[in-house]
Amino acid sequence: MSFHSKMIKLRKIKGLTQENFAAEIGVSRQSVYKWESGQSYPDVEKLLKIARTFGVTVDDMLNDEMDVDRQGVMRPAAEVQAEEERIAKEKEERRRRRAENKARREAEAAAAAEASVAAEEVVAEEEVAPAVEEASAAVAADAPVEEKKGGFFGLFRRKK
Repeated sequence: MSFHSKMIKLRKIKGLTQENFAAEIGVSRQSVYKWESGQSYPDVEKLLKIARTFGVTVDDMLNDEMDVDRQGVMRPAAEVQAEEERIAKEKEERRRRRAENKARREAEAAAAAEASVAAEEVVAEEEVAPAVEEASAAVAADAPVEEKKGGFFGLFRRKK
């Protein structure tokens, strides 16, 4: 990892803005911007202040084989990369498990809804079946079928 990338990462981990960091080091915000964008490098005195501020060595800041982990600790770049890959795999595994659980819950809800509809159909059939049987028996016997009306007027039924 390059010097300017380490500076950006360490500054953000420490929770400093370019302006706050510049004030802490004793330079302008534009100087910090130039260092972080790779346009220039700090002089030796400022480099020492930067290393002390971040709690790292100057050697670690300048060595491209060193990288900053998520806690702001300098470690070999290969170790940091392996840890980032492990974290990414764990994150993907959690995402996959959440998706599977969601699909399972949706399938269970659909099955419950189907069972509820089927139960309602059975109840409706049980309520309709006696009326159908009565009407069928009346037709078969050529008997007049009573037309049922609800409410007050249901008291006055006409025979056909």
